[in-house]
Amino acid sequence: MRRYRDRVNWHCRAGFNKYRALGECTDTADGPLIHIDNGGQILAVAHLDAVGFGKPTWKGDRVQCMQLDDRLGVWVLLDLLPSLGCVPFDILLTDSEEVGRSTAQYLDAEIASRYNWMFEFDRAGSDCVMYDYEDEETTTLAEQYGWAVGYGSFTDICSLEHAGIKGFNFGTGYHNQHTHQCYADLSETIASAKRFVDMAADLHKVRLEHAATEWYDAYSDRNEICTYCGELLDREWYYCPMCGTVAAHHCDSV
Repeated sequence: MRRYRDRVNWHCRAGFNKYRALGECTDTADGPLIHIDNGGQILAVAHLDAVGFGKPTWKGDRVQCMQLDDRLGVWVLLDLLPSLGCVPFDILLTDSEEVGRSTAQYLDAEIASRYNWMFEFDRAGSDCVMYDYEDEETTTLAEQYGWAVGYGSFTDICSLEHAGIKGFNFGTGYHNQHTHQCYADLSETIASAKRFVDMAADLHKVRLEHAATEWYDAYSDRNEICTYCGELLDREWYYCPMCGTVAAHHCDSV
């Protein structure tokens, strides 16, 4: 595992400008959007923004750093998956995911629609969530390759329904995200990545169609961002489910 440390550290510390040269960068109203064309038939997504910053510290295979959400996912896409022999995939690096305005929304629909399906490594633990992309087919596929299917609130792929394809968000092995106690055991990260390599090898040529809904717009209209940790909150919630902070719209009653 020691051979991975330098690159994980680099990604946790790197500024946005370090990534601009990797692909075609578009500056949007919500920050940069970087599209890396590797000739792939599936699209990988990760976000560069984080809720706070700190120095990575290591104890064995365990790394602790606030930026692991989602710089660890960036490392998985740019370094780990290629080292494991994964089939080629294109990459979309985004900004403003942590405030619910992912720049993924600005990806040109024509470019987005040329992929067979999309995926992200921006999930705590080792399960898989699919948001509005979840149906019997996607659930069966995820379980077939060893993932338990869980529930999630928001990530970049939620802003890509205009692509007309299914999306998966896989566990990246970090825990306690949005806090200074955020950590990951790389053995968990690598196990998830290896499952994905098998899935991509079998399915990268299979198109998984998705009929876009109005779910995301409706969901956003009734939500806000936690002022402490950045979690997307349903306005019906009193406390943030991530950190326990009282939602802003309830502050007057506290």
